[in-house]
Amino acid sequence: MLTMASHSDSEEGLAGTLRAAVATLPSSVTHLCVVLADLPDIHFQDFEEIFEQVKANPKAAIWRPLGPQGQPAHPTVFHHQTFSSFAKISGDNGAKTVIESFGDALHEYSSISCAGSSDIDTPQDYQTYLARS
Repeated sequence: MLTMASHSDSEEGLAGTLRAAVATLPSSVTHLCVVLADLPDIHFQDFEEIFEQVKANPKAAIWRPLGPQGQPAHPTVFHHQTFSSFAKISGDNGAKTVIESFGDALHEYSSISCAGSSDIDTPQDYQTYLARS
């Protein structure tokens, strides 16, 4: 099921958007997959890879790929047991505090594609991406 929504909390930053979105999830939702819009190299295979990790590591509460230098990447999946923690996040750090609070239940793995570790945050990042492509 795909649902699109606009939240006034999004003006606060990424945490506001995530907080508002998680608050509106139906209680039947068991997992949330978060992927940011500024990741131009994300492909279908990245989703297949993380969903395989979720299936293979069912005791985790958060699943996150790591990029080539071990940096956090996307997409990231959160189990419903983490959802209440989203109510407490703020600012533009996204779900960083949620991930930190569930550190013992975090499953990280080296991504095969590393696509979710390359993002575009500035016009210069975009120009660099275009030149590289």
